[in-house]
Amino acid sequence: LLRRAMALRPQEALYLTEYASFCEAIGLRADALAALERASVLDPADEQTTFRLAVLLQQLGDSERAAVLLRA
Repeated sequence: LLRRAMALRPQEALYLTEYASFCEAIGLRADALAALERASVLDPADEQTTFRLAVLLQQLGDSERAAVLLRA
């Protein structure tokens, strides 16, 4: 259902962040990362998405990029 919603409204950042949550819950971290990156491009003012992206990057070992996001 969520994929269908994303297909119908690909510019909706909220759908992407929800999809990222689902992906994280089932261990699809690469998919979660891609969804959060896209959501942060679509809605750069969403601090929660930026934070979640930074946390995931940290977990994946990209501390430098995570730090840059948190400083912005």
